[in-house]
Formats: sequence, C-alpha cells, structure tokens
Amino acid sequence: MTFILHRIKDNFAFLSMISAHLYIGQVKDKGRGVFTREKIKAGVIIEASPVIVMSSNDRKLLDETLLHDYIFIWGEKKDQCCMALGFIPLYNHSYHSNCEYFMDYDKQIIQIK
Repeated sequence: MTFILHRIKDNFAFLSMISAHLYIGQVKDKGRGVFTREKIKAGVIIEASPVIVMSSNDRKLLDETLLHDYIFIWGEKKDQCCMALGFIPLYNHSYHSNCEYFMDYDKQIIQIK
C-alpha cells in the first residue's frame, strides 16, 4: 500500500491509500486508465482518497470544460460536485466497470472497491 498524508481545509489531515499494485496505463483510442499487476479479491478497498467539494455554481462552470468527465455529483442532496484526488478520476467510467466507488460525505473521501 502507498499512503499519502493530505492537508485539507481547517487543518483536517487525511491519509489516502492507493494499493501498491495499481498503476496508470494508456489504452489505444481511449486514453489513460487504472490497471493492476495482480488479481484483487472482490470487496477489497484498493483506494481511498480525499475530494475537493465545490458548489452547484462551480459545477455549471466545470460542465463547460474537459473536467466535466472527471467530477462527481456530491452531497446528500446531490447539489454539489467534487473532484477526487489520487487515481479516482481515471478509473473506468463504464456502467459495466469492475470496481465500485463509495462516497463518504462527512469525511469527504471516496473509496474504490
């Protein structure tokens, strides 16, 4: 495991985790993606990283940029958006992906299993 200490607003520190066997690779005609060097059992957390939470007004601006494809709808009311740090923006965007993401609105993190 690789651990990275992040400092977020209000001096909140978060230790993010990215499994050591993950790497970013290039796929012809598709771009970058996250791959593994070894098999992973179902349900194992392979990454936990903080997010930067933004307002609905920020989302309107981001929707006009390339970042539109990399932000997540955020919050209990789904009235915010966020940009995840770490590898999270590069995971497969397919509805038939082999990983799932889990959002913790209170801790402002996303986990990938």
